[in-house]
Amino acid sequence: MEALESKEIMEHYYGYLCRNTKVFPEDKPLATNIETAFRISSRGCANKLPNFPIKTIDMLLEKYTKEGDKYYDYSCGWGVRMLSTLRSKRNYYGTDPNSRLVAKLEECKADYDKVNATTTFADIRPQGSEIFVPEWENQMDFIFSSPPYFALEIYHSENQSY
Repeated sequence: MEALESKEIMEHYYGYLCRNTKVFPEDKPLATNIETAFRISSRGCANKLPNFPIKTIDMLLEKYTKEGDKYYDYSCGWGVRMLSTLRSKRNYYGTDPNSRLVAKLEECKADYDKVNATTTFADIRPQGSEIFVPEWENQMDFIFSSPPYFALEIYHSENQSY
């Protein structure tokens, strides 16, 4: 109700609907599109916070990599894939255009090492995956991610990636 009563938030969502007609088709009722926008947008008015299942990345790393391998995650997300990588003793490389997220992932990695008395490796760049990183060329053993959905995630940073 708080979102519906806020002119600023409703203007944000109406603009969001108008910019993303592939996701919010004009042939659907406005109320349906607004409900969908509340549920899936980064503003988080009424959405459940999604997270990639850690058991899935554990299984993939176990099956396709070995200790010490280099894993590139081209859309870092909330850090579940990074944590799985660190605890399985693989080296994590990641890119994400959300610079605030990257700072928190680096903090999370430092906390992980402190709590577990380990020295793990993570190189996370605050940029989109479309930006070439020359020193990573032909270096990765495994590449996997759970990328954002088209233009549904709007980052609170200067960068955006689809």
